[in-house]
Amino acid sequence: MEHVPGRTVPRMRDDSAGSWSEGRIHRLIFEHSSEALAVIDDDGRLVMANPAARALPGIDVERFFVWAGARDAELASLRAQLRVGGRGAVTLRVHTATAGDRVVSLEGRAHGPYYVIAIRDVTERRQLDEEVQQLRKLQDGSELTASVVHDFNNVLTTILFGASLLADDVTGLDRPSQLALDIRESAERAAGLVRRVLSFIRRPASKPERVNVGTAVAEIGPILELVGGKGIALTLEIEPEVADCLVERDQLDRVLVALARNAREAMPHGGRLTVAAANVRDSDAHGDVASAAARDHSSKAYVSLTMTDTGRGMAAEVRESVFAGIDSSRRSNQVEGQGLASAYRFARRSGGCIAVRSAPEQGTTVAIYLPSLSGRVPTPAPAPPEPADLPRGSETILVIDPDDPVRGAVAAVLRDLGYSVLDASSGEAALQAVEKAEARVRLVLADLLSPGLHGVTVLERLRERGHSPRLLWMSGDTDRAIAAQDLVDQPLLRKAFTPHELAHRVRDVLDSAHP
Repeated sequence: MEHVPGRTVPRMRDDSAGSWSEGRIHRLIFEHSSEALAVIDDDGRLVMANPAARALPGIDVERFFVWAGARDAELASLRAQLRVGGRGAVTLRVHTATAGDRVVSLEGRAHGPYYVIAIRDVTERRQLDEEVQQLRKLQDGSELTASVVHDFNNVLTTILFGASLLADDVTGLDRPSQLALDIRESAERAAGLVRRVLSFIRRPASKPERVNVGTAVAEIGPILELVGGKGIALTLEIEPEVADCLVERDQLDRVLVALARNAREAMPHGGRLTVAAANVRDSDAHGDVASAAARDHSSKAYVSLTMTDTGRGMAAEVRESVFAGIDSSRRSNQVEGQGLASAYRFARRSGGCIAVRSAPEQGTTVAIYLPSLSGRVPTPAPAPPEPADLPRGSETILVIDPDDPVRGAVAAVLRDLGYSVLDASSGEAALQAVEKAEARVRLVLADLLSPGLHGVTVLERLRERGHSPRLLWMSGDTDRAIAAQDLVDQPLLRKAFTPHELAHRVRDVLDSAHP
């Protein structure tokens, strides 16, 4: 018998110390199994545990099965299953001091008055399952998203064109003219924001490239403002002539968005969020760079990218351990941990470092230091203002779009520019309109989602009848929907476009060398 304080329990019998008896084989299997195994009694007291069980990170197997605390319900269920059916299985969440929150699966069998329990840490598998489910939800919603984007861009196109036409009609009337210009400006801002969001979402994974961090911050600013939401004032502080860095642009954008999301969670009642970019040397940022253990060169030049919020901040012990374990395969379930982890990995991959300054109720500053490149590429000069006079023409243009307001607005602008315009909601109706008008069509302006005959088919039918039109597509869809049409390198106007963009693109296509 094996003596355990307070009780005596049976021991695996070894008939001969020098022979391969059944008892000895069982003990060898138990001791050397890679699966964590424990034997407990009905009160949850540990009888024995193999080395794999004792090595479980953050779990004290000696006390794990005692029916107490937050695990009461799950362990009581396991005990009931083992008592009644001789087998049982439960899954429970465990908070550990050293390994964070873990998900543990327990599967047991009854052997007389004792239970043999297999313990499995399924945290990573559970996280993977959750990610797969999230991906499925995203895929299920992709068609709905594409439809919403398409319709929203159609609405913006109509507003843009309507406001432009109205502004021309009420020129000289102060109040109506100003209202029309305000509507047009707001619609242009909305269209630009949609483009930025779609560009951020659809940007493919990139390789390290020369990027001006100041320019990147300015471009991602509108998206950071959306992430912050109402009640959070965003300020961008970009030093003039910020140096370039060698980074993955898509990851830089995603890190900024993740950190902005952290800041929003830390300011549930509103506050201020400041994003800054500046040139520094490691001597200027001595404390941060040294604390991040990244001083590989003396007097090294960096670009500092900082995000400061006025939120609840962190306690000293949380701040000091915030990056602990990031390099391991274990991941935090907290949004804040995920954002800081992605920032930490980005800084390390980019050859830089990261530091966090925070105190309770005094906000948080996350500072990323990226090695700067010499010979900064000058910032391109701002685009010249759009000329007041738009290019005009007298050719016949066939407009095909199932959205009546969009089709009407596009046709009205083209007619104001001197073109002869035929318009229809479908390919079949378009061919009938051409036949009735007996006009020679020089350009087909067709929406990608027009019903009936496809735009390419309409083009072929017109050429069979002696016309020589060119084709210009319109689309308010996402890149994925456009790519599905297999129309690579063909002229395309992305909704929501402005009358200025329409006038120039139409003239460019009409004047191109190839039909």
